[in-house]
Amino acid sequence: MRVLRRLVVVCAVLAALSAASAGAEQAFATPYTLLTTADAAASAPGMVVRGAVMLHPARLAAPRPHEMSALAWDADAELLYAVTDNGLVVHLAPRFADGELVDVAWRASFPLRDAGGTPLSGHLADAEAVVARRAGNGIRGDTELVIAFERVPRLARYDVEGRLLGTERLPRALAEPARYAGDNLQIEALTEHPALGLVMAPERPLRGTDTADVTLYGAAARRWQLPAFDREHGSVVALETMPDGALLLLERRFVKVFFPIRFALSRLELSATGGVADVRRLAVLDNTAGWAVDNFEGIAHHRGRCYFMVSDDNAHLLQHTLLVYFELRDPAPAR
Repeated sequence: MRVLRRLVVVCAVLAALSAASAGAEQAFATPYTLLTTADAAASAPGMVVRGAVMLHPARLAAPRPHEMSALAWDADAELLYAVTDNGLVVHLAPRFADGELVDVAWRASFPLRDAGGTPLSGHLADAEAVVARRAGNGIRGDTELVIAFERVPRLARYDVEGRLLGTERLPRALAEPARYAGDNLQIEALTEHPALGLVMAPERPLRGTDTADVTLYGAAARRWQLPAFDREHGSVVALETMPDGALLLLERRFVKVFFPIRFALSRLELSATGGVADVRRLAVLDNTAGWAVDNFEGIAHHRGRCYFMVSDDNAHLLQHTLLVYFELRDPAPAR
C-alpha cells in the first residue's frame, strides 16, 4: 500500500512537472537573439536593440494571426495592434523590465469585417499597413485604426475590434490597380503626420516611374522622392512618424533565399509642398553581418526614442514572427 501511495505521489509530481514543461513550451513569446556577433551593431550606429522575442501564432486557436504586416501602439490601452495578411487585427501586450522588452502576451484577435459584418476573406482581407488615431489622448476606448489593403487597394477605418467605420480617399495615383507593379506590390507603408496627413508608399515604384526612387504619396497630390536603398531588389515596407515630425522609413532588400537580406532604417525630412526628401540613414540590418533578421514589415513608435518592429512569417515553416524593440540614436554624420 505504501509503495502504491509512493507511486501515486511520484506520478503526480511527474505530471505536474510535465504540465509545467508543456506550459513553458507553449508560451506565446520566447526570447530571441537578433545580434549574433559582437560587431553586428557597427552596421547600425543609429539603433540600439532593447529586446527581441519570437511570437508563436501556431499555438493559438484558429484563426491564427500569421503574416503580421504592420503595427500601431495604443498608449491609452497600453496595447500593440498588429494587422495580418489574412484580415485580422491582433491585440498584443508587451512586457518590459528595466527598459527592455522581455515578453509579449496575446490578448485577442478580431476579424476585419465588411459593412454587413461579414469577415473579410480572399484578396479583400490583405491588410498591409495601419495607423492608430486618438491612441494617446488620455481617453481609453476611442481609438480608430486606418488600415491600408493591397490586392484590392483601399484605405478603411475600423474600430479596434474589426468593425468597419468608413473609408479614406486614396491619392489618385494609387487608386488604379493597373498602375501598381503587381497585385502583391501595392500599398505597403502608411503613417499619419500631424501637418501632412496620411502619407503612404507602394512596396515597389508604380509602373512608368523611376525605379531608382522611392515615392511617398500624400493628400492634395503631394509627392516626395528619395533615392531607393536598393534600386533593383529593394522595396518599401513601413513608415512611421517620429515625435519631432520626421518620418522613419523601413526598406527591405531581398533577392531570394541564400542571398543577403538587408533592411535599412532611414530618417526623412519632408517639406510641406512635396519634392525631394532629406534622407539620413540610421541603420542597416544585414544577415551576413551578424543580424538574425526575418521578413520585417511593420514599425510603430512606442515612446520617446523607442519603437517596435515586426516580421511577417509568410505562414511558412522556415520563417518566424519576430517582435523587436529598439531605440534610435543619432549616428555619426554621414561622410
